[in-house]
Amino acid sequence: MKPLMGKRGALLFSDDFSAGPVSRNWRVVHGQWDIVDGALKGVEVKADNHYGAVRHSLSYRDAIFQFSFKLDGAKSASFMLNSKNSHICRVVIGATGFVVKKDRPNENSPEKTVELASVKMPIASGQWYTMLVEVQGNRMLARIDDSHVALGEHDGINIDKGDFGLPVVGDAAYFRNIRVWEAAPNPGWGKEQLAL
Repeated sequence: MKPLMGKRGALLFSDDFSAGPVSRNWRVVHGQWDIVDGALKGVEVKADNHYGAVRHSLSYRDAIFQFSFKLDGAKSASFMLNSKNSHICRVVIGATGFVVKKDRPNENSPEKTVELASVKMPIASGQWYTMLVEVQGNRMLARIDDSHVALGEHDGINIDKGDFGLPVVGDAAYFRNIRVWEAAPNPGWGKEQLAL
């Protein structure tokens, strides 16, 4: 997929999940995570009293992410960005589309989660989709194709990041072919180009 806001720079990270177990570079926070047929499978475990989540450490500020996902029983799957000490923002994917959100940093923060943009589209169970996520300055853009694009803006996004993660609610969601690139500005792009 061709980025909109930015241009791809150096490849910072990739994982095709060609072999198990889950790489030691991934940190399982909650839930059950396994490599299944070239994909990372995440399942929420009720005893955890928390959605399933796995995270990967990576220092960056602006970046371009691409990954494929499949909901196969999960109520939702997310792609989240974090600083070293708090949540920053995320894309939440469900059966009726996806939402870009600015996160509440932590449970002690007076800030609230803010919905920045949303896209309505059917996400069929058992079907693979590819998503591109761009983070640049105070903007987060998520898209599945040229017709389904969500662009959110919040000053709280424009900070240094320390990792990215994959939350899952329910049983199960799959991820594969995760790629992360440095992001350089695209001087010819403006948000007015999007019919949002």
